[in-house]
Amino acid sequence: AYWTPNGEYRETFFTSNTLGWINCDRFYYSSDTSYLEVAPLSIEADPTKTAVFVVLDSMNSVLNVYPNSQGRYVLRNVPYGTPLRMVAIGNNNGEFFYGVQSGVVDTINLVQVELNKVSEATLKSAIDNL
Repeated sequence: AYWTPNGEYRETFFTSNTLGWINCDRFYYSSDTSYLEVAPLSIEADPTKTAVFVVLDSMNSVLNVYPNSQGRYVLRNVPYGTPLRMVAIGNNNGEFFYGVQSGVVDTINLVQVELNKVSEATLKSAIDNL
């Protein structure tokens, strides 16, 4: 949801027909795990209108990562060796921002995802191709 430059309130939903949805407790009982922190980087995107997702290609699934009380996006109990893509989507006054970064849990703990301004059509296409 966001406000347009002329003051209109809008909600935008993006869907994926190729990815399933898993919850943050998916790896709760997994052993040999680590944490992952995702830091969306943008000068223009409003941090209160930024969402972070982790795409787990091996499971063909996506997981929403919510900010903690310090505004940090931390995902805990992710099994070592898990390949994933961190996706950040932002908005500011009706303008869209998007970034993606790939990695493997055993080699990373902090991932910085740079958000770049994109059109709504480009964002929809990027999400469709995750």
